Amino acid sequence: MRFLATLCGACIWPILALGQGASVPFEQISTLQGLSDNAITKLFQDRDGFLWIGTEYGLDRYDGHHMRVWHKRDGLAGEHIVDIVQDGKGTIWAAAREGGLASFDPQGTLLRTFKPDPKIPHSIANVRITCLFDLNDSTMLIGAERTPLIFLDKRSGDCRYWKGEGPILASDGLLKPVSGNDWCHFISDLGDGRLAIGFLLTFRQLLVEKKTGAILGSAFNLGLPEDQTIIDAVRIGNRLFGGGWQHDLHVRDLTSGDDTVWAMPDECTTLLAADSEELLVGTASSGLLRIDLSHGAQDLLRHSVSDANSLCDDRVTALLMDREGRLWVGTRNGLSVHAPARWWANSFPLGVGAEEGRSSNAFSIAEITDGELLIFTSAGLYRKEKDGPLRYIPLELGSVKLRPTGVVRMGDHFILGAEEGVFSWNPTDNAVSPWPIASSGSCESERDADRTGMKPPSLFQIRGMFSDTLNGRPALVMGVRGYGIATLDPEKGRLEWYVNNPTAKGSIGNNLTNALARDRNGEYWVGTTYGLYRWNLDRILPRNTFTAFLADTGKGALPANDVTALLAVVRGPLWVGMRNGGLARWDGRSMHAFPLPEPAGNSVFGMALDRIGRLWCAARGCFAVLDTASATWTLVPLQGNSGIPATPACTRTLGDGRIAFTANGSLQLFDPEKVKSPAAPPLPYLTALDLADSTVLSQLIGGVLHLGSQAGMLQVSVSALELVPLSPLRYTLELEGVNSAPRFTDVSGSIVFASLPSGKYRILARTVSANGLVSPAVEVAIVDKAAPLWQRWWFYLALTALAGAIAYAASRYNYHQKLKLQLVRNRIASDLHDEVGSSLSAITIGSQLAKQLGNGEDQRMQALLSRIGETSSKSLRSMSDIVWAIDPKNDQGEALVKRMRRIANELLESKGVEVSFRVIGGVEELKLPMNARKELLLIYKEAVHNASKYAEAQSVVIDLSYAHSRLSLMVKDDGMGFDVALHPDGHGLGSMQRRATTLGTVLHLLSAPGSGTEVAVQLDLARLRD
Repeated sequence: MRFLATLCGACIWPILALGQGASVPFEQISTLQGLSDNAITKLFQDRDGFLWIGTEYGLDRYDGHHMRVWHKRDGLAGEHIVDIVQDGKGTIWAAAREGGLASFDPQGTLLRTFKPDPKIPHSIANVRITCLFDLNDSTMLIGAERTPLIFLDKRSGDCRYWKGEGPILASDGLLKPVSGNDWCHFISDLGDGRLAIGFLLTFRQLLVEKKTGAILGSAFNLGLPEDQTIIDAVRIGNRLFGGGWQHDLHVRDLTSGDDTVWAMPDECTTLLAADSEELLVGTASSGLLRIDLSHGAQDLLRHSVSDANSLCDDRVTALLMDREGRLWVGTRNGLSVHAPARWWANSFPLGVGAEEGRSSNAFSIAEITDGELLIFTSAGLYRKEKDGPLRYIPLELGSVKLRPTGVVRMGDHFILGAEEGVFSWNPTDNAVSPWPIASSGSCESERDADRTGMKPPSLFQIRGMFSDTLNGRPALVMGVRGYGIATLDPEKGRLEWYVNNPTAKGSIGNNLTNALARDRNGEYWVGTTYGLYRWNLDRILPRNTFTAFLADTGKGALPANDVTALLAVVRGPLWVGMRNGGLARWDGRSMHAFPLPEPAGNSVFGMALDRIGRLWCAARGCFAVLDTASATWTLVPLQGNSGIPATPACTRTLGDGRIAFTANGSLQLFDPEKVKSPAAPPLPYLTALDLADSTVLSQLIGGVLHLGSQAGMLQVSVSALELVPLSPLRYTLELEGVNSAPRFTDVSGSIVFASLPSGKYRILARTVSANGLVSPAVEVAIVDKAAPLWQRWWFYLALTALAGAIAYAASRYNYHQKLKLQLVRNRIASDLHDEVGSSLSAITIGSQLAKQLGNGEDQRMQALLSRIGETSSKSLRSMSDIVWAIDPKNDQGEALVKRMRRIANELLESKGVEVSFRVIGGVEELKLPMNARKELLLIYKEAVHNASKYAEAQSVVIDLSYAHSRLSLMVKDDGMGFDVALHPDGHGLGSMQRRATTLGTVLHLLSAPGSGTEVAVQLDLARLRD
């Protein structure tokens, strides 16, 4: 996969398009950022944009965020890397001084190592390698000590050796090395089919035809002493430059053949063509030398202990200009990089001598005549003419060193505000003197006489000044920390201040003034540590009257009370910056809040409006830029990398449209229109895949990771290629179809997925910039986790089959049990009918015959026989009902309905009682449990019997209905009725109640004398079982 670096942020200008002697700021990379070692030996950028770094203790690949490191234990042939190249097929080759070579694919997978091995014929000789050159598709040309040139067959690994004369060609090479004293320093491609090859001794520097290996002559016509040599050469235009172990730079005109020598301040270690007009020379101990080829001028860039953005060391060992115009400088003590896009403002250090660049409190920046800037700090005054240098002006009054905070011009005078009060300042000689004060004090002092001759307080900290008029006289309005707001009549020397007075309604609520502004209506706004206050200078009385704007006062209130910055736009709104409250806008009627984007915090420390309507808000470590038309934010990180992010101070727009501010101990100036909008973040890629603390990255097959069902926690790590990011990137990872939303990684770009579900799903990664821009989703891997046995398809099939078999067996068992029960019920019913029924019938018939045969003389005998007959008849009828109830063929509701109709006919209709029998809701289709059928039938029979025997009813209504699993029975007659309270257990009522209880329900009985009787019961069939 190919990854392309993304440029974002400010515009990019030529790396060395700076004036002679100008500073080139660098950022530093060391072992703290993951380098294998601080001693850099080689720098190389591959075709995908990754930076490969050789050190004395390993090989590194850097993407701007993530450092991947290889040591000998990771497969390197050796750890002191001397050269890195990429061949035509994309393979990366890294040579170690002692040990051989290693090759990698473009993704960084180690392919092969080439080491000396006596057991392998034609393996590379045991030599100290110095350089590499990709000669053609099949041959890697290797420079070394003792055996100067080696031809490595990239496919077979076989080596041949140059014999020291004749063409430099693999086919003419020897199978065994010829040991000597010479060695090869460099192999440089001149770009015209020729190579320049430099040797230590005998062979000097040769021009060689690349294709045939023919030696064309000397690269330099020099007679160097034996202790000197050229160790590197580079072509720029038609000149070949060479430098080495002498304080000279040798220049060969490739057309005329003329040689010249330029004096150098130190030995040359490496050369780089910055462009067609500039040569960069690394030196042994004097830093980086820039040479203007058009004029021959030289300029040294060196390490400075007091400058964190200087070179990290003066011992330069490697140089690289990457494809985006960034300069990388390898040294003996770390790696430095200059990225023009990171340095979008011109920087001018504040301070002098040892104090240069040291941070002091900056209060404000003012612009006076002809674009001259004044910077007011706790250390004094700095002046900078439009195109001139920055000059430091200490302001002293006797033994007192003033701390100026601002200046305002009133007529021909400049009034200087300071931490110590109000002064007169002469811009010609920078002389200062106290402004004469005739009277001073609070505006609410009882008498002017009390203030006459009084001096203002010794600590009278001015925070903003405006010239104005009051009653036709000039007036100076000042914000004063600790004294609210103050006015000065400069002619009379009358100074008054307006402070908080708890007893005065409408006075300012807080005296700690942070900022002062005057709006388009001439009204003043005072930002304090507790609230924003509006004040009118022209108010008659009382003068100490303010309008307060505070937080937590309802809709449209100020977001926070600690006001840190104010900006009143001409013919526009008032902008309010707050600590932990973000930004707010007052449009004349209400306050509107604009919270800052999360990476910027939510505090505003200064503001400047550019010419296209963007509001630059000074925030922690950046400018949060609000497009006032669309209300959208963009973050612009402060340039460079000085450790802890600084906060811009004293932000203001200049007359020419530039914006000035202070940060990191410097004055910063930039053109906001040249700061580009942020580009889309780079695409993420996979850097690591760990399962239970063991890497499984190598187990990816076609991008798919196959895991067993017992696989546990999976750690996924990603990064993105952006060699010098303008701001930190964040990443999200998502298990597609598993996670409801993408999850942010930790700061290292990793996430641990603690519980991986079985199945096949993609891992999607996204990059998120500080501005909230999100890259497209990238599939970094596919996880295919095997399901446990109980989740396999065949397991469910087998489980289904087993469940079916169990259900079938249970069904068959239940069927057989029911069949046995039915046979038992049939036998019981038959036995009761045949045995008990026939015996009761015989008793009944016998009692009747005995009665008929008797002579009727014995009345007691007749009564006894009648009772025996009635009892046996009644028992026979009851037995008939029981036999009917337990007979399986009567389980259906249809049998119940027929039985009830038959009873109604026998007991009611046969006696002339009109019967209304209604069946509703499919009762006939019901299958009724035996017990329910028996008890319900007996309740019904008792109710009908009562209606027949006692009620003297003319009509009876019988309702039998079914709905919602409930079977309801109601028997209602129009008979004589009775008082239920007087007969709680008579007429079989107790028996019916007990039967209802057996069925889990309640018998409802309604009756009154002369009103008939209603008996009702309702059964929940879902709860009833046999």
